[in-house]
Order: sequence, then C-alpha cells, then structure tokens
Amino acid sequence: MTNTVRYPLVLFAVCTAAGLALALTFAFTYATIQQKENQKESMAVTTAFWNVEAPASAAWASFEKTTVDGSDVYLGYADAEKTKLLGYAARGEASGYSSTIKVMVAAAPLEAGRYRLLGIKVISQQETPGLGARVNDVFTTDTLWSVIGSAFASDNKDAAEPSEPIRTAAQALNVKPGQLPARPAVQAQFAGKVVSVKDGKVSGLDLQKTGWDKVMAGEFPPDEHAVSAMTGATISSRAVVAAASDAIKKIDAAARAAMVPTNE
Repeated sequence: MTNTVRYPLVLFAVCTAAGLALALTFAFTYATIQQKENQKESMAVTTAFWNVEAPASAAWASFEKTTVDGSDVYLGYADAEKTKLLGYAARGEASGYSSTIKVMVAAAPLEAGRYRLLGIKVISQQETPGLGARVNDVFTTDTLWSVIGSAFASDNKDAAEPSEPIRTAAQALNVKPGQLPARPAVQAQFAGKVVSVKDGKVSGLDLQKTGWDKVMAGEFPPDEHAVSAMTGATISSRAVVAAASDAIKKIDAAARAAMVPTNE
C-alpha cells in the first residue's frame, strides 16, 4: 500500500474514532447538560423576580413558562396556587465588547406599555476581566476581620435587621435572610426602574456617566429612570442595557397578549 493511500486511510480512521468518541460523550452527557441548563434558567428566573441572588437551596417554583412570538416568557406568582401575578420574566441578549451578554429580566405591568422592573440576572458574559466583567462584581464593606469577628460572635444583637424586601424574598424562597448572597451592584440597580415600551422602543434605561469608583462608594444616580454605567466598560454597560431592553420587549408582547389587569 502506497503512502498516497495509507495516509488518507489513517487520517480517516483517526477522525472517525474522534467523531464517534465525541458523539458518544455528547449522548451520555446531554441529559445532564440539559438538566444543568434548566436549573440555571430556573435560578435566573427566581433571582430576577425577587431581586436577590437565589441560593441553591431556594424552593420557589411559583412560575410557569409560555411562548409568545417564538420567545419563552415566564409568569411569576406570589402564591403557590398561582393566583396572584407578580409579573413576567424573559431572557434578553446583546453583543458586548468580547461576548454576547445574556440577562433574565422580570417586570410587573403597571399600565399599557409601562412596567416596573422587579430585578435582573446576568446569566452569562465573557467580557474583559477588570472591565466589562465587573458586571458581576459584588460591592461589600466586609473585611477579613469583620467576617472573622461575626463568625465568633456570641450573639447577633448588633446584626442589622434585614429590609422588608429581603425578608419577603427569603420567605418566598424558603430560606433565611442571611442565606441570600450579596447581589452584584449593577444588577441591583435595575430593580424599581419604571420603563415604557412604545413603537418597539424601550425608554427609561438611559445610561449615566457614573464612574465605578462612585458606585463602589454607594453614590448611585439620583434619576430613578437611569441605570449607571458601572460595569467599568462603556460597551459592556450599553450591552447590559440593550439586553435588558430586548427582554422587556418580550415581556411587553406577553403582557399585551394576556391583557392582564394593571397593578396600579
């Protein structure tokens, strides 16, 4: 057998074996991968509706999925019987500096075309570390010594009382308030914003030129309709807002299709 025939046959055999190995690996792991993706989606929905980082032990399942105009939209409820509507959640995405930023957004309908954002969760991003990737940074005033001190404290008399929204979320998720991890600052900023959708355009998510240093110092923009450009990179910041707008449009389509009563 000449090399002209031998080499192609060897290459074919190697490629066939590699292809079969990949196919078998995919077949055996597909169910697990799908399960992990579904869990990730569910946790993102929970996080967006309650504006907290949902821990793995969270047990809130009072939502259901529907499809509107080819997009998945989630309906969230305040009760297990699913009679009291909290609002809608949908996934949005937009191109950032070096990746596609995907978010889950939840909002409550106020009136036709107007919504109050409940929360947002950045599902995935591969932005530049130290810049756009700071979208997932968590602001905290804790130090090593304060953490060690709290761990050895004999009582919690001086512990800060959790806010009403935190208590409500913890009760809904069947966890203690202290079990809720700190939220990334950029995500926490979205909650409570009132946005409008008209002629396919979303307003109320305008960027402010607020530097990351001010955000870390707790100096948030005074305009209740503004979202601070605090991911540390302008392109990434705009992408987060664009992704949120994409999700809000899907929520608007679902709300208009359902013709639900307003919350005002």
